[in-house]
Amino acid sequence: MLVLPLLAEAEEFYRDRLQFQLTDRYPGDSVFLRCNGNHAHHNLFFLKGDGKKLGFHHAAFQVSSIHEVFGGGLHMTEQGWKTRIGPGRHPISSSYFWYFHNPCGGAAEYDWD
Repeated sequence: MLVLPLLAEAEEFYRDRLQFQLTDRYPGDSVFLRCNGNHAHHNLFFLKGDGKKLGFHHAAFQVSSIHEVFGGGLHMTEQGWKTRIGPGRHPISSSYFWYFHNPCGGAAEYDWD
């Protein structure tokens, strides 16, 4: 897992320097951020992994249909990407997802809602 500074410092960097927007949070534990001008729920998710250090959990890539989640996921699998979890459906948002291991650490989420 890629280890980052404290949650507040990471959030401040992405919001103030890179103009990401805060979309959701679990106070003191994790944040969801999206690129400025993007309407997806999030593009980045940071989570405290061991109770102290903040870790990069995943980058999210939203596609335009459920067919792209499954078709694209199958193509990524054929290209050698390893599934981390999925395909599946988030119980709270009902969005469809397929997570792949990210070679930079964490995961890459392919999703549609």
